[in-house]
Amino acid sequence: ISMGLGWKSAYQCKKKCAEEDNCEAVSWAPSTWCTRYTSCSKVSLNCGDNSLDWETWEKDPGFTTHPTKGCCQASGYGGSLGWTSAYQCKKKCAEEGNCEAVSWAPSTWCTRYTSCNEVKLNCGNNNLDWETWEKEFVITE
Repeated sequence: ISMGLGWKSAYQCKKKCAEEDNCEAVSWAPSTWCTRYTSCSKVSLNCGDNSLDWETWEKDPGFTTHPTKGCCQASGYGGSLGWTSAYQCKKKCAEEGNCEAVSWAPSTWCTRYTSCNEVKLNCGNNNLDWETWEKEFVITE
């Protein structure tokens, strides 16, 4: 989306991304450099200026922070190619009331689930690096 100098903190950089619907990830270096991305399928240490201490965060619409390796062992729906990031897959699930979990592979494959009681490495196509996230639910009084 945009990059530039002049950002006082990583918080400001992340906040700007949170305010933008099409921002999926942000990279920030203590040099006050902020870069926002519309997709982020892979994070690498090749950041252009590797002398800076870059950090990258991905936006996450209410899912477990760390994915589980493998897939839900349940019938999925909406399984298809063409997803450029795990964020897009999770965002679609977040928009659906009946979706409780997603499995995504960097091959751009996304499958959504109405329930996910167990995650295993048996994913049908085990040559892919599948990861699964489950929705987190917040209970308020």
